[in-house]
Amino acid sequence: MLIFTVLGIGGLSVELNKFKKIKLDNLGIGIVFGILWAIIYYLSPIWWVNIITFPLLFYAVYGILLGLINIFKAIIFSDISLKSKILVKIPLLVGQLLGIVFVILQIIKILKII
Repeated sequence: MLIFTVLGIGGLSVELNKFKKIKLDNLGIGIVFGILWAIIYYLSPIWWVNIITFPLLFYAVYGILLGLINIFKAIIFSDISLKSKILVKIPLLVGQLLGIVFVILQIIKILKII
C-alpha cells in the first residue's frame, strides 16, 4: 500500500509539472513534506520526535504557500487567453489533489490506522 502512495505522489508531481507558466514544484514538495510529517507525527507521538520533525512541517507549509502564491501570481499577471486556460485547469488540479487525498485516506482506513 505504501508503494501505491509513493506512486500517487509521484504522479501528482508529474501532473503539477505539466503547467508550463506556473512553477508548481514547491507545491508538490510541500505536499510531500506535509504527508511525511503527518505520518511521523501520527506513528510516534513522542515530544522529542515532534520537536525534531518540526522543520519538516515548516518546510511543508512554506512549500505549499509558495506554490499557491505562484498560482495566484500567474493568474493575476497573465494575459486573457492564459487566464482562461489556467482557470480551466485549476479545477482539474483540485480534482487530482482531492483524488490523492481520498486514496491516502482509503489506504489509512484499510491499514486500520484510523
